[in-house]
Amino acid sequence: DDDDDLEAVPAVTTSKVVAKVIEVEPHPAANTLSVCQVDAGKLGLVKIVCGAINLSEGMLTVLAPVGSSVSTPQGLLSITPRAVRGVSSAGMLCGKGELNMLLPGVSATQEVVSLALHVQPGTPFDESLLAAGERVDETDATVPDVPPADEEVEESEPSPPHATSAVAGLDAEEEE
Repeated sequence: DDDDDLEAVPAVTTSKVVAKVIEVEPHPAANTLSVCQVDAGKLGLVKIVCGAINLSEGMLTVLAPVGSSVSTPQGLLSITPRAVRGVSSAGMLCGKGELNMLLPGVSATQEVVSLALHVQPGTPFDESLLAAGERVDETDATVPDVPPADEEVEESEPSPPHATSAVAGLDAEEEE
C-alpha cells in the first residue's frame, strides 16, 4: 500500500516556527475560512488564510512559513504564497496532520495545535513546546468520545469526506 510509504516521510520541522494569533476575521468570500494575522517573531506579522475551527486571538500555534513544507496524506506539500478565494496567504497554520504527529489510522481534525503559553513567537518549533493534551501519546491513542447508549445524541451536519485536517476547509474552498 503506497499510503504506508507516505507516513514514513517526516515533515521538515526546522523551518516551522511558533506563531501568536493576533487577529482572526471571517474570510470575506468563504464561510469555512478565517483570515488571520500572526506574529511570527523575526518573520514579522504574517497573513494566513486558515480553515481551522479552534483559532482564537492570543493562542500560540505552529506556522509553516513560505519555503517550508508540511505533511499531507499524499506526501509533503511545499508552502508557497497564494491567494485563497481572493485573499493572499503567506504560510499555513499547522495541525497534527501537517506536523506528521498522528498515529497510524488516526485521522486529522480541523484544528491547529496549541502550544504552551510561555513560548516566544518565532521560536523554532519542537514537539516539546506542545501544550498539555496535544502530545501524540496523550490524545491520539484514545478512543473517540462516544456517548453511552442511553444518552440522547444531538444531530449535527456530518463533516464532508474531505474535511480531515486544518487545511481541509482551505482545499474545499479553493475548488469551488
